[in-house]
Parts: sequence; C-alpha cells; structure tokens
Amino acid sequence: MLNPAKIIQLNQMRTDFNSPEFDEGMDIIIDAQNRTKGSTYVSGFKFVEVGENRTKKIEFRFTV
Repeated sequence: MLNPAKIIQLNQMRTDFNSPEFDEGMDIIIDAQNRTKGSTYVSGFKFVEVGENRTKKIEFRFTV
C-alpha cells in the first residue's frame, strides 16, 4: 500500500527528472492504484416516548 500523498508528490517531480523511465514508472504506479470512494458515517440518537412519563433513548449508526 502506497501513501496517495506520496504518489502525488512523486508525480509532481516528472518535469524535474525529465526521464522516460521515471514517467513510465509513475504511469505504472498510478494505473495500479485502487481508487475507492470513502464512506461517511452517521450516528445519532432520539428520545422516544414509551409510556406515560417514560422515554427511551434510541441510538443509530449507519454508513452512507
């Protein structure tokens, strides 16, 4: 697993090296990346009335 920030940093050095081998290596690394969309986690709670003068805390957690 390569750090995506480091790949971007290396890719910005293409003009500094001006090398076809470096360009080819960067193309291989970039093509090999598995890009996945991140998830958003949501959690919360709500008090629900369950009887006369009684409430219950309902919690929820899910991924969007």
